[in-house]
Amino acid sequence: MLAYSDADWVGCPDTLRFTTDYLIFLGPNLVSWCFKKQSTISRSSVKVEYRSLAVATVELAWIVQLLRDLFLQLPSPLKILCNNKTDIFMAANPVTRPRSKHIAIDYHFVHDLIANSSLKVAFVPSHLQLADSFTKRVTKP
Repeated sequence: MLAYSDADWVGCPDTLRFTTDYLIFLGPNLVSWCFKKQSTISRSSVKVEYRSLAVATVELAWIVQLLRDLFLQLPSPLKILCNNKTDIFMAANPVTRPRSKHIAIDYHFVHDLIANSSLKVAFVPSHLQLADSFTKRVTKP
């Protein structure tokens, strides 16, 4: 199972709202995806990216629990790819906690899964980020 997480800060030029998105694959099959324009405006791009990571983690955990209820076991740790190195650092390092109180719930949820080796967050370069197809505009030829 592999997930891609991304966000677009101030993605809507009219409302300045951000968008979050994720893709979740089981093997080569896309099993879940989401693209959502949020109802609030954020002053921090880190908060937006980390929020997207947390939303993808929640969905991934739900799918894993569903598969366990069906008596299917997945190898662990699960993996989420994101193209923001700050998110990866924050998720793995508890030292950043005092400076990220505004995202404390998301932070603790993701960090706890990483700490008990259930989740691994890894970097993917932007040109390989599959979730970008939801948040980035198509360029003209």
